[in-house]
Amino acid sequence: MSSTNASNSSSTAITPVWSYDVFLSFRGEDTRKGFVDHLYTTLYEKGIHTFKDDTELKRGSSISTKLEKAIESSEVALVIFSANYANSTWCLDEIVKIVECNQKFGQKIYPVFYDVDPSDEKIESWRNALKEAANVSGWEIKHLADGHESKGIREIALDILNNLSHNVSQVKESLIGVESHVEQVMSLLNLESTGDVRMIGIWGMGGIGKTAIVRAVFDQIFSKFEGSSYLDNVREVSKTLGLNSLEEKLLSDTLMEKSANLHNNTSILFRRLRHKRVLVVLDDVSELEHLDRLAGGHDWFGAGSRIIITTRDRQLISSRGIDDVYAVSVLGTDVALKLFSKFAFKGGVLKDEFKNLACTAVRYARGLPLALKVLGSSLHGRDIDNWKITLDGLKEIPEDKILEKLKVSFDALNDMEKKIFLDIACFFKGKKKENVMRKLDGLGPQAKIGVSDLIQKSLINVTTDNRFQMHNLLQELGWYIVRRPHPNEPGRHSRLWLPEEISIVLTKNVGTEDIEGIHVDYSDPKSMEICSKAFTNMKNLRILKIHNACIEQMPDSIPSDLQWLDLHKYQTRILPPSFQGEKLVGPWRTRKGTIENLGQVESLEELLVDGTAITQPPPSITLLTKLNVLSFSRCKRPKSRSSLFSGNLESSVSSISGMLPLQKLGLSSSNQTKCSLPPPRPSLTGLCSLKKLDLSSCDLLEELSADLASLSSLEELDLSGNNFVAFPAKISELPRLKILKLESCTRLESLPDLPKSIAVLDADDCYSLSLVDLSEKLAFLWKVSLFNCFKLVKNEENNNTADKLLHTLLQGQPVVDNRFSIIIPGRELPEWFSYQNMSHSVTIPLTPDWHKNVNGIAVSIVFERLVSKSKIGVVFKLISRDHEEFTANITPTATKLLENYGSAHVWIGYISFHLFQLLFPKFQLDDWAKIEGCLTISTMDEAWIKPRGCGIRFVYKEALAQYMETRPGIDQELNISKEAEESIDVLTFGVNQLNWSVDPVEEEGIQIQSLRSSTAFKVQKTLSFDY
Repeated sequence: MSSTNASNSSSTAITPVWSYDVFLSFRGEDTRKGFVDHLYTTLYEKGIHTFKDDTELKRGSSISTKLEKAIESSEVALVIFSANYANSTWCLDEIVKIVECNQKFGQKIYPVFYDVDPSDEKIESWRNALKEAANVSGWEIKHLADGHESKGIREIALDILNNLSHNVSQVKESLIGVESHVEQVMSLLNLESTGDVRMIGIWGMGGIGKTAIVRAVFDQIFSKFEGSSYLDNVREVSKTLGLNSLEEKLLSDTLMEKSANLHNNTSILFRRLRHKRVLVVLDDVSELEHLDRLAGGHDWFGAGSRIIITTRDRQLISSRGIDDVYAVSVLGTDVALKLFSKFAFKGGVLKDEFKNLACTAVRYARGLPLALKVLGSSLHGRDIDNWKITLDGLKEIPEDKILEKLKVSFDALNDMEKKIFLDIACFFKGKKKENVMRKLDGLGPQAKIGVSDLIQKSLINVTTDNRFQMHNLLQELGWYIVRRPHPNEPGRHSRLWLPEEISIVLTKNVGTEDIEGIHVDYSDPKSMEICSKAFTNMKNLRILKIHNACIEQMPDSIPSDLQWLDLHKYQTRILPPSFQGEKLVGPWRTRKGTIENLGQVESLEELLVDGTAITQPPPSITLLTKLNVLSFSRCKRPKSRSSLFSGNLESSVSSISGMLPLQKLGLSSSNQTKCSLPPPRPSLTGLCSLKKLDLSSCDLLEELSADLASLSSLEELDLSGNNFVAFPAKISELPRLKILKLESCTRLESLPDLPKSIAVLDADDCYSLSLVDLSEKLAFLWKVSLFNCFKLVKNEENNNTADKLLHTLLQGQPVVDNRFSIIIPGRELPEWFSYQNMSHSVTIPLTPDWHKNVNGIAVSIVFERLVSKSKIGVVFKLISRDHEEFTANITPTATKLLENYGSAHVWIGYISFHLFQLLFPKFQLDDWAKIEGCLTISTMDEAWIKPRGCGIRFVYKEALAQYMETRPGIDQELNISKEAEESIDVLTFGVNQLNWSVDPVEEEGIQIQSLRSSTAFKVQKTLSFDY
């Protein structure tokens, strides 16, 4: 191209607000009906807003005044120099004003020399004057595109388009946090490939920024196509104006046809698209019909075309042959704070006195761009007191503007999906998926499909440890939907989870048929006197869970259609006789000495008779064909232990062998009823679906049932408190066993052969244990607890063996699961810890590029004393060379240190560097190169622990790679896939999706607080011993 596109502006230039992209300056009699008309049409088709005097000014207007304003408000002046241009006073006045605006506002000037001789002295003088004034040379039409005027016009339009400011800088200036998403989408579009048609989906929850991303992409690339169309808000427009209007707009935009020509001709016109390279955006698609009518397939469009679809429903785009799907994650903390500040403070500059409150607002928004914008805008210009009041109010009532946007997703759900969404939002967020699904089974077989659809629609997700999660704002949307219609009448809420509201409803008889669920877990025992008619009007009650409440008498009015009845620690002895429970899924708990006929609860999935004096279950137990959880644990047998596996109870265990759905079986005994009589062995044949088996404190001796090996699905086995001396050989044949509990097997002497699948070994208080073979074949082992196993280190030889064992595990195991933890009796730090200090802390220097080859970080602590219920806390402190400090605390939420140990123990924890980085969520990847000082680890200052030494070392990739070549127990391909899966990018994405959640998570009745995400939970559990 023969032009030099540049502009000049003075140092005092101000930034104007442009009303027009282009001002056309031309001599009408020379070019109006030919060249200028074609040029204007091409600029219009490219979406370039152009001022042309005969289209913008009405007759009788004062042309000189309006022309000056039009020139001042145009970003580009396109001057068409023709033969008679200089003969017009108007044209001369225009060019003077244009040069003035170039100097004052930085307006760009593009001269076009049309049908003139460049050697003409007059033309040459104009060219030189413009070069001196604006540093532009312009185009000569007869030399442009080999003299093809139409092609030359397209080149001029394209050059102008690419240099307009809103296509160059506006994205970065106005859409904070979008840049990285735009880069990812651009990569998927692969614009360099011009021979194919690509369809790309952008998927994410409402308010996450899908529209901002696709708009930014569109603005950057639409000029590269022969035609383009951006269909905004397809969901709503299709409802209000119909799909025909969207079809017509798409065709009008891409084919440059006027709307009047499109009526009844859409099928013919769509065929024309097959020969045209176009860019089409369908924003917010919610129905398959939208795709069928607007982008039916790749063959609809010409080679090189790109189609981008945004949606909240992944399944919708996955079913239509989309080439790639980009999942949008929420913003990280730093970017979120920057976006919030842009809307909350003038100039986007965060004020120091507002910093803490701004961080609170950002945490509330959980990285959702929509929430950050709405919150920031609502707080703009307010004083600190007003901020505090507003943010305190948000804890209970979310911003209506945010919810209006999010509620669109909810309104589009079917009735089943709405029920499941509200159940999870009010009751089950953070709960194990398998447990929740049992509760949802009462909704019918479509419940599983409903859950899958909610995941596809970005409304819920399942974490890596298989728990239901959702964005905090989506949870509050659920609360809002439940409570907003009747905020002060809890009896009319469809779901009750607040203790104070539940007390009102159950004690004052204000419940209605609106109530579908009551779900509460009192942290302290609570005495409740329920009104005798409390449940009379709750005809639609599906879920009733009241934990840790002392209820004197359950009323007769409890609905028989209840699907889930969970009265854990319920103190009354029996349910009312009128309750039949025909639709009951679970759990059935009883404290009586007998179980009534179970024939009426054929849908039951959980039967729990723990802690009772039961001696014979009824034959009707065999009718429970859906039963998957059965527990006879801690049954009180006053005389002979042999009754557990003899007579009626033993036969009942055998009889359930044919119940293939059974996944959990508990047969543990009460510690008070142990005796030395050897019991007959139970039959476990046929329990091929069993995943969890509890045989703790059952006085098992040398042999377990020979059919134990038939439990091919078993993942967790608890044999704690039994009397065998040799490790049961059949256990090593279990192919999927992950967790093995052997606590207080005081006679157990050795663990020679563990299953290759084992991940967690708990052998605390095995006082006779002298041999543990944790060889390299145990590729998945990551947690070992050997408290009070003193015989393992009794003599020097065994002490060396234990030391070697720790060294081996440290080098090998973390490759698979990125974390490792072990505790064992001992008084010395392993010698291979390169930095040691006989104190509560130790420091390692950080050299330049220290982080580049680090695979992980190992920490060792020797404790002189561990007092009852101790919690080992570890502090990581990074110090940069300019003395700036960055601290991350690891405080385990639960622990197995329940005794006062009289001897010292050594503990080793390891985390991969990927997980270590996640402990510092404010750090970007580039920030690690700036840390060049030291890393200090220390134990938290607690009175109940007494550390006597700490050690730290980096584990380098090269050393691991060499070591892995000698480890046949770990499949190399598995390591590669795991390493990829656990990469920092993937983990960061997962953490962002989960928003560093701080919701309590229920783990077998214990409320574990402040879990920032499932990934962060993994990091914490690395340094803890909660099982």
